[in-house]
Amino acid sequence: MTASKTDDRLASTSTARAYRARQRGCAAALGLAAALLGGCYDPGNGIEVRRPDMVFIVPNSDLSATIRDADGDFVSEVDAVHVVGGSSCPQSLATVSIDNEGDAPAVATLEFVDAPPPSIELSAATVEIPAGGSADIDIAFNCASTDDVEVLMDLSIEVDGRVSLFEVPLALDVTM
Repeated sequence: MTASKTDDRLASTSTARAYRARQRGCAAALGLAAALLGGCYDPGNGIEVRRPDMVFIVPNSDLSATIRDADGDFVSEVDAVHVVGGSSCPQSLATVSIDNEGDAPAVATLEFVDAPPPSIELSAATVEIPAGGSADIDIAFNCASTDDVEVLMDLSIEVDGRVSLFEVPLALDVTM
């Protein structure tokens, strides 16, 4: 792992930790349901929790997931352009990284909501994340088609028998 990638992962982990701390405070003040729904606000004590757009938090766990585009920037959705004859084939589109700071192993699955387009490949559909570990799922365009792609993927993360589901939109504009 490069120094930059390590720094980015530490930054996303710090953001996830800060969010979890705010989420626990929100749950204590307003009840667990409000915190699990992704946000709450109590004007009496000023607690406000909003899920950061680029860090997916698994409620009541030490798991978080981030998406990075091909340039390594954190994003909330995959949005890319492929230039036929100008872009590499295959072309890396994004990486979904799952970090597990907890003491229980987890399983993450990335799947297409509808039929998968033949031109989009995943490095793995399902990955196991050991306690204290991390795992990545790479998303790539294999150049099998010149059609634009617009799909929705579901990222499900299971830990201790609980499953959290996050939507991951993917749009690829293929130009000549």
